[in-house]
Amino acid sequence: MPFQLAENIVLLLALSTLYNFFYNIHTKDDRLFKVILGIASGLMTIISMYFTDNYTNTMLLDSSPVIISMASLFGGSFSASISVLTACVYKIYFSNESVIAGVITIIGAAAVGLAFRVKFRNKPEDITTLSLYLLGFTVQIISLSSYLFFLSLTKGMHLFSVVWLTAILIYPFVSILVGLQLRSVGRLHRIKIELKEKEEDLRITFNSIGDAVIVTDTNGNVVRLNPVAEQLTGYSVEEAVNKHIEEIFKIYNSSTNEKADNPVEKVISTGKVVGLANSAKLISKTGQEYQITDSVAPIFDETGKFKGVVLVIRDVTDEYSMKEALIKSEEKFRRVFENSIVPVVVSRLKDGKYVAVNRAFLRMMNFTEEEVIGKTSLELNTWANLDDRKTFVDSLIEKESVENFKAKFRTKNGDFKIVLISANTFLFNGEPHIISVMNDITDLKESERQLEIYRKILEKSLNEVYIIDAGALNFIHANDSALRNLGYSLEELREMTPIDIKPEFTKESFEKLITPLRKGDKNEIKFETVHKRKDGSIYNVEVHLQLISVEETSYFTAIILDITDKKKYEEDLVKAKEKAEEINRLKSIFFANMSHELRTPFVGIIGYSELLLDIITDPDARQMVEGILESSKRMKDTLTKILQLTQMEFEGYSIKIRPFDIRSMINEIIANYRREAQKKNIVISSNISVKNNLIMSDEHLLYEIISNILDNAIKYTNEGSVDIIINDFNRDNKVYLKILIKDSGIGIAKEKIDVIWDEFRQLSEGYGREYEGVGLGLSIVKKYVKLLNGEIFVESRLGEGSVFSVEVPIEYDKG
Repeated sequence: MPFQLAENIVLLLALSTLYNFFYNIHTKDDRLFKVILGIASGLMTIISMYFTDNYTNTMLLDSSPVIISMASLFGGSFSASISVLTACVYKIYFSNESVIAGVITIIGAAAVGLAFRVKFRNKPEDITTLSLYLLGFTVQIISLSSYLFFLSLTKGMHLFSVVWLTAILIYPFVSILVGLQLRSVGRLHRIKIELKEKEEDLRITFNSIGDAVIVTDTNGNVVRLNPVAEQLTGYSVEEAVNKHIEEIFKIYNSSTNEKADNPVEKVISTGKVVGLANSAKLISKTGQEYQITDSVAPIFDETGKFKGVVLVIRDVTDEYSMKEALIKSEEKFRRVFENSIVPVVVSRLKDGKYVAVNRAFLRMMNFTEEEVIGKTSLELNTWANLDDRKTFVDSLIEKESVENFKAKFRTKNGDFKIVLISANTFLFNGEPHIISVMNDITDLKESERQLEIYRKILEKSLNEVYIIDAGALNFIHANDSALRNLGYSLEELREMTPIDIKPEFTKESFEKLITPLRKGDKNEIKFETVHKRKDGSIYNVEVHLQLISVEETSYFTAIILDITDKKKYEEDLVKAKEKAEEINRLKSIFFANMSHELRTPFVGIIGYSELLLDIITDPDARQMVEGILESSKRMKDTLTKILQLTQMEFEGYSIKIRPFDIRSMINEIIANYRREAQKKNIVISSNISVKNNLIMSDEHLLYEIISNILDNAIKYTNEGSVDIIINDFNRDNKVYLKILIKDSGIGIAKEKIDVIWDEFRQLSEGYGREYEGVGLGLSIVKKYVKLLNGEIFVESRLGEGSVFSVEVPIEYDKG
């Protein structure tokens, strides 16, 4: 047994050696490393089981559980799966001893290894010695238990007496030794990775520094330089390394052009930090000149030993040029400074006193130049919040520049201005100064405040408001009313489109609807539809949809009105209207039937009355017959008007355009009413002035229009005259007939003018009325005028008569 134990220990040590080898040669592809480790562990497991099968009497001297558990612990589930699969295949197909117990042992060992890996958060190199012992002990317990389970009690006790020392004591300690070796390899590998990452971070940082950086050794020979240094010196890294610093770093006095002392030699000799004067310039390999400032410092290691020099060089060519330009063109600068529309101030850094301010600043703050120069902002009390001033000054001192610092300033008259300040420090006459540029954003902040008000109004609006991506049609935003009414959250709604809440639309029909907005043919689309809530309920809405563009991005804005109550009201209104129309229709039918039944007898009465007048000579009898005839005609006329009105309302009227003589029509109408007019000493006259007497229109309607107006004129005129004036005129390329009927009657009170057009209404009403009639004549006239696409007007004053004016389109007979 010692021989077999030694063989297994050798295999375990071989595993740790292979693990170390694979860790040293594997690339960044951890998956490939784990595959190789899994295969190697599987093969070593097979070797262990092969020796056990052929050269020992018991499987419990097999080191395969230790190999599997270590592969799982240090290689993870990927390596564990490969090694377990390999070992199980061998065990099932090639081993003759305890196949089931062996498979259980292999899987159990892998599970234990993975469990300990999880416990140490996939960092097996952090595992403790005690944990390694517990891992080995647990694996051996599983192995021993699986084999004892399939043996009788006698054989089991015999087997336990043979292998307990090896399985329970020796192999766990072997697990510790192998685990410690593998842990050391893992830790070493992790340290190498961390060092490599730090080195890479250092390289990236070094190359990313905005200033030029050059590092030399203790003799002043260049060790490394960053890309900015390559650009300034004109030397690449390959050209510069191992050259003496003076070969690539050639500096001169800007004023005298004399060669300047190289600061590196001074640092090497003194071991102290050295800086260049501001007047130094660097001449590159290509002859390019740069105005520079630099800082040169010694490099010491942890023991204090001098290791070299680092130069940090800043290209200040632009700043230097600006300074020179400022000195040479001070007057020009002052003109620009004074006339700038942006407030600009210059103050001393040491005491904050203003040395120069431009007109824009004085206008903004309502000061004069005399009131400002030589004073500080504290003396002028311009900072509304002194904490803001302290923050601004501290930031400026620390960073030498400040951009868009927002502060509130107090003007001379007490008003407040909100400004953005950008400031830089600069040297003027050798003394540090601050130049501050101010941007007055008071109006902008007010606009933002107004925008916030509008936003709150939008959010709290009782109407639903949506913003929709015009391209994808996804909802971008919805106000509180929309979310509350629909029942969706804003996150849910952003995953939806308008089609999802508009069941009456498909994507195609909705696209067709919004096409006029996309093309710019319409500014707004208004339509009614229904919305579907999250709970499936439906409600009526009126949609107002517009397309807007913001920074080249298009959006639809939709304002939704819940018209559920309106729709219900409209439905109730329609029902009421239908009911009223039905009642009106029944009324019309009733009147038509009654008029017909009553009108027929009057035909006989009128006929017989006229015959009696021809044969009766007695004056009293004739007077009675005339009364019967007059009353019968009046009743017939009333019934005729009722019949005409009900016919129009119930059956409608079909216009019949045909030629007729307007002059003959007027003469006929006057002849019909002459006898009635003569009874009241009324003179009827006519004046017809048209291009052609033969006109094209509906003769019946015009006859009734003129007859009814004339009848009213005679009725409400006690004596005097009634004039009929007819002429034609052109309007909008059409010919119109104008009919004026003017009477000298009682006139119409102003408050009664609108009443005369109503059915069954007249100027005198009730039992005590003075004039006869049922009040249908003018209402029929107005309907007839409307049928002819004309207009009717009335002008009247009480006691001064009336003028009725009718204008209807006509055509002249071309025959």
